[in-house]
Amino acid sequence: MLEIIYERIKGMILKPVETFRTTASDELSFTFVYYLVLLAIYAILLSLSLSRFGMYWMMNGKILITMAMMLGQMVVSLLVSTLWIHLWVWLFGGREGLRNTFRAMAFSMTPVMLLGWLMPAGLIAGTVWGIVLEVLGIRELQKLTAKRAILAVAVPMIVGISGLIAFLALTDPHFLTSLGDVFAGSI
Repeated sequence: MLEIIYERIKGMILKPVETFRTTASDELSFTFVYYLVLLAIYAILLSLSLSRFGMYWMMNGKILITMAMMLGQMVVSLLVSTLWIHLWVWLFGGREGLRNTFRAMAFSMTPVMLLGWLMPAGLIAGTVWGIVLEVLGIRELQKLTAKRAILAVAVPMIVGISGLIAFLALTDPHFLTSLGDVFAGSI
């Protein structure tokens, strides 16, 4: 199984479209194991990176609790984001099922998990690359056009960010002021 996981990681880096086509026949349990293996690698690299910068969590008993909570949150986040994206995939014509959206979401996290611990450049590069992979995965696995796949990924991001900004503006009286300061460059 580790050999197949390695092949999928390499495929997501070198030949993502072909790899997504291959993942369509993967068992859903394999996709979940793939994600958990990447998550474990990410957790180890992140904790080593943080300890290198003087955050000696590795010697602190709380590291296990912190990492377990982080990993749990990331699994829940994957599941919730899959449901959210799948709603939009369906609205834009994707009818290949929730399983394929889950596959696209899990495999598209590969660059984030491999580079995200390299703050901040790796996180930014991994996230951008992950979004591109998400579009490719949705296009291939849901059999959508490129335009519809882009919309199925971009629209929920825009709606989510807009909703968050609206929520913060309504609940935090200082949010809009601080947001204005950021864009004015006075921070």
